[in-house]
Amino acid sequence: MGISKKRFLPFDMLRIIATLSVIALHSAANYWYTLPVNTSGWFYSNLFIALNRFCVPIFVMISGALFLSPSREVKPERLLKHNVLHLLCVYAFWSIVYGLLYCQVTGFENMTVKEILKRFLTAKYHLWFLSLIIGIYFLVPILRTWVKHASRKELEYFLGLFFGWQVLANTTLCYIRVEELHTLYQNFRIEMVCGYIGYFVLGYYLTEFELSRRFQKLLSYALPVFCIINPLLSTYISRKRQTPCNDVVDVFSLGGFAITVSLFYLFTNKLKTVQLPSRSEKRLTKISDATLGIYAMHLVFLEHPNPLLSAIKELPLVAAIPTLVLTTFVLCLIVSLILKKCPVLGKYVC
Repeated sequence: MGISKKRFLPFDMLRIIATLSVIALHSAANYWYTLPVNTSGWFYSNLFIALNRFCVPIFVMISGALFLSPSREVKPERLLKHNVLHLLCVYAFWSIVYGLLYCQVTGFENMTVKEILKRFLTAKYHLWFLSLIIGIYFLVPILRTWVKHASRKELEYFLGLFFGWQVLANTTLCYIRVEELHTLYQNFRIEMVCGYIGYFVLGYYLTEFELSRRFQKLLSYALPVFCIINPLLSTYISRKRQTPCNDVVDVFSLGGFAITVSLFYLFTNKLKTVQLPSRSEKRLTKISDATLGIYAMHLVFLEHPNPLLSAIKELPLVAAIPTLVLTTFVLCLIVSLILKKCPVLGKYVC
């Protein structure tokens, strides 16, 4: 197994799907937070929330598979000057854009200089992913050296710790809401195996090693099973607590983890031999290359006055959310492709 130097189309497909899932989450979020949890409208919006949590870990797993692959040369200098610098520029540019939009809506005259500067320096909430991946990129030279010399058993030991200390522990704490247990977990939490670094290493592992038939079969069942369980479980917990609750389908819950890993495995292993016509492949890679820009800018359309999207939001909920997702994706794609053609600017902001 492993990823060859040739472009790997399943990653392009996954990037597009993950970007759509981010937009789906944010399109459904307004209904999810405002509608009463006992209504059918809330249940419908919860389907999008419960089934699209995989977006960020999928991005992280793709990065792990690429940057930890032994077939890819990764020099620290290029990593910093190309990858990290690019993400820092994207982060800074779109932080300023969102800051300007906020100040325009609020009115510059109604804000102090300190408040204006705070808006420029405080990034929009979804841009946290960029700071996350920048932090992981700083660790790539160390992680590459480790995975190069680590045996398969040692990698599985690390991933086992990640699964136990992060996924199973987090899932347990979702149901057993005892403060002392949370404190005990925090005291014994192993930081080095918790968080998204586990997904980063897992992305490498799943593309580098062949899974046993038992695990392959388990993952093939996991996707449909948890796609049914997650919405029903989050609905049950939310209605029981009488407030929207997504911790039971979070990416570090068992259900969120199962959907993420099984989806990643489906594309990188079961669909890796899929062949597309040359023209379709070029279009796919072009859209994939635009996904960073789409991710960064999609809230410009979703959360700021826009006649088209405002009209879509007036549609019945069943039509409104999917239409919002597709329309926002297409609008962002167009803007991203235009920006990419701009000298200098296109290279650094999307």
